Amino acid sequence: MVDTYSYDYYFVSPAIAVSQPLGTFFVFKIPASKLIEVVFSIAAYSQNGRLTGLQRKLKEERIKEISLYSSSSIATFPSSIILSANFDETGSFIVNEDDRWKIIDGNIVIPKKIKLASIIDGQHRIEGIKRAIDDGTFIDFEILCSVYIDMPFPQQAEIFTSINYNQKKVDKSIAYELFGYDLDSSVVDEWSPDTLAVYFARILNNDE
Repeated sequence: MVDTYSYDYYFVSPAIAVSQPLGTFFVFKIPASKLIEVVFSIAAYSQNGRLTGLQRKLKEERIKEISLYSSSSIATFPSSIILSANFDETGSFIVNEDDRWKIIDGNIVIPKKIKLASIIDGQHRIEGIKRAIDDGTFIDFEILCSVYIDMPFPQQAEIFTSINYNQKKVDKSIAYELFGYDLDSSVVDEWSPDTLAVYFARILNNDE
């Protein structure tokens, strides 16, 4: 059982599997101070794979607000941080079993203090908490997370666009471009299979 050797790992916690049409994710809780050490903002890639930016432009005022709020006596974050595990900050898939996040005996196992989980949603909350920790005003508490294991970037993009287009009114084309699926400015003959899939999905979504 995991409990007998959990001391070898950076973090271990019970996780609940949730199955939905897009895929299965796992819900767990983790101290904020530990979470910030193993997550990073989703990188945006152009068609040629060049790193172009962060998940969304960070809003300094929003980070300040969350930093102050997270340090208050009434701080609460009931909605989960949405993650995708087993990718590094260059977008490379992690194959080393000693490093990979995994589910063992109903537990989420984070083997090492390495940033191998991209933030699909919750970037400002994470940055606000980081700021509070750096300022020395933060009293550690648990954060709710939902993590997809080995989720490909096209599906991460689908979740991101669903959350930010449907809920926050971010332009859907811009949201897809953050993941490198810029259909309007790229050459059709150079589209990857993933980009072609996004193209067909857009047609089907617009089909009345």
